[in-house]
Amino acid sequence: MSSKLGVQNIAHTNGTNAMTIDSSGGVYVKDHVIQVKLAKEDSGTAQRTTTNTHFVSSGLFVQITPSSASSKILISFGFTASNVSANTYVQANVYRDITSSTNHDTQIVGGTSLSGNSATQQFGMATLYDVSGSSGGVLTSMALDSPNSTSQLTYTLAYSANGNGGTAVFGHNGGYRYISATEIGG
Repeated sequence: MSSKLGVQNIAHTNGTNAMTIDSSGGVYVKDHVIQVKLAKEDSGTAQRTTTNTHFVSSGLFVQITPSSASSKILISFGFTASNVSANTYVQANVYRDITSSTNHDTQIVGGTSLSGNSATQQFGMATLYDVSGSSGGVLTSMALDSPNSTSQLTYTLAYSANGNGGTAVFGHNGGYRYISATEIGG
């Protein structure tokens, strides 16, 4: 014979909720990982380039629907990058809920920059600079977002070229690239 205990919340003796169980049976615990979403392109996917000095979409985005408005979203990304011209920056940034297309090479319009910079400001969340224009590297970064929402959110990985009229390469030589969104109970 089996038994069931039906509760919605488990609370501390001081009255604060320690755990919530939603109608689907999902468990929500403050400061714990609730869900992880990943968007990636495997090695061998063609590299992309831009000469735009404003941030443009890389074509890589991830969607997540927070289970609570108090949740935080940890965004992380990484990709191989290079500069085609000397004295050029490759810059990376992440935007939440842009109003422009998420398609590759579309200039970012609207949304919220996770670096706090607008689409026209330099540097973003990660930067690669090369004096000679012949080297590459890996750009990676993280940011903790507080969207205060239970609606679906779209995070777009963006990049730009800046300085000396150069070209920025996203996914240099077809290298691996990703963006992930992790919901953390708040």
